Amino acid sequence: AANREQFADALRWYARAVSLAPNDGQAYDGEYLAAYEMRDYAKAADIAKDKTIAAPSDPESWLTVASADLPLKRYAQARDAAREALTLAVAAYAKDPTKAKSAYEVGRVWLKMARVELAAGNIAAARPFLRDASAAAPRTIVAQQAAEQLAALAPSGNVIVALGGAVKASGNALSPAHLFVTVRNPGAMPRVVHLSSAGVPPHWVLSFCYGTICDPYKSTLTLAPRASRRIELQVAPLADAGGRWSMTIQAANSATLRVAISAKATRAAVTVRAT
Repeated sequence: AANREQFADALRWYARAVSLAPNDGQAYDGEYLAAYEMRDYAKAADIAKDKTIAAPSDPESWLTVASADLPLKRYAQARDAAREALTLAVAAYAKDPTKAKSAYEVGRVWLKMARVELAAGNIAAARPFLRDASAAAPRTIVAQQAAEQLAALAPSGNVIVALGGAVKASGNALSPAHLFVTVRNPGAMPRVVHLSSAGVPPHWVLSFCYGTICDPYKSTLTLAPRASRRIELQVAPLADAGGRWSMTIQAANSATLRVAISAKATRAAVTVRAT
């Protein structure tokens, strides 16, 4: 029923599951999500509280309460629930610091605490929680989401794109040409950088390449504070260019480049931006 988005039926069946297995956390989770999808946030919050009675020592129970309080704008209650989750998660981690799942749970709690503060409009309070989430659970989806959120909170307009050496390259009829640029994040916070191209002529492609990745027309990457990355701008004809052709690059401003394509039957000025 939930998969068919028949949430009223799903709510009824999950409530039946709870009555049959009152200590089954999955039954409460399903019941909560069904109510939430129906936008019955008050009922969802009640279900979340019931889960804490059924499984009071599970940090996830209290994280569900924190989530349930947000659409009701009960930020103080959400903070209290998140702190309870943190107490339980830290206690589990202290018992076995080598257990990856325990560290991951601590990171999840810090991330939830940050989201509570963001929902309440307290950006300054959210930042240290996001950093704690990344530190607690490095190289996980928690750390990735925390870094992306930190980057989203960073001031816009401070990314720099610099020419990386040669400004002209050429290719043959069906072969690509490439030039290098450097994308820099001069700020003190991680930054998600969006690279895009506009004005690429038909039957041509401009790709952003780094490492083993080549993204056509646009790309997204995350830069650490004061970090930089060398990017290959690769231009290629998708049909015969009619002989040897060239690309030339110049800076329009600190975050915008102009790429001129000159071929037998093609003249184009492509704009590349970093935002």
